[in-house]
Amino acid sequence: MCSSGLWHNAARRGQVAVMEFLHTAMAPFDNAMFWIHAVNRQGMTALHFGARSGRVAVVEWLLQQQPACTVAYVEALDARGQSARQAAVSNEHEVIVQLLDAHLRKGTVTVTATEAIDE
Repeated sequence: MCSSGLWHNAARRGQVAVMEFLHTAMAPFDNAMFWIHAVNRQGMTALHFGARSGRVAVVEWLLQQQPACTVAYVEALDARGQSARQAAVSNEHEVIVQLLDAHLRKGTVTVTATEAIDE
């Protein structure tokens, strides 16, 4: 499995520590934003995987990665034309929907799940 496959698997499984390790360990060799923006064959990013799988900690961590986590990244569509938010809606992950909505309302300002729910 290639390194971006490990990255996406970690996002799908909610393994934030693995994502942090890969992001930090590979930063000297790759553009640090590569990990955040890496897509699989279906055009899915780690944010798509985290949102689809209901991994709040993954979504929060990705949203905190500035300046990589732009509005364009959050709104990016996979090969099926689905955004991470739409994946969360389809899988009934309401906290993640609220978190992504709050992030989009604030632009690139970091929000947590607790702040998103309180809005």
